[in-house]
Amino acid sequence: MIKEIFDIEPKQKNSFLIFLAILPLTFLQLYLFKPQLIEKGAFIVVGICLALSVCWYIVSIIPALIFFNATASHEEKHEVRVESVLIICGLCAIAWIILLTYIAYELGCNYKNFIRASIFIIVIRSIFWFIIGRVRNS
Repeated sequence: MIKEIFDIEPKQKNSFLIFLAILPLTFLQLYLFKPQLIEKGAFIVVGICLALSVCWYIVSIIPALIFFNATASHEEKHEVRVESVLIICGLCAIAWIILLTYIAYELGCNYKNFIRASIFIIVIRSIFWFIIGRVRNS
């Protein structure tokens, strides 16, 4: 089993590592914003954490990749390997998730407002870096 994990391609391995890093953060978010859900049972909590981790990964990687495309020059895009971009963007995505969780907790948000605000901020970040990339490449 361990040998099979090391035989995975670097892109998939980095994505898997980022996903595993996001997984405990989703449990923390459930614990902070929806503690009554933790008492429902282990299967429900694990299922929700897995689903939220996949959603967080997909939603957080998109603005990070747009950021890379906006800030890297044309030559850098061809020189940089996708594996390194994926891990760096994934780490930035984790940092954003932690920051958003902390801010929402300090503001006393409920879970629904936390998710709404997070998606709104991610969309704003994506639009911002898309516009910066268009202006820079013009």
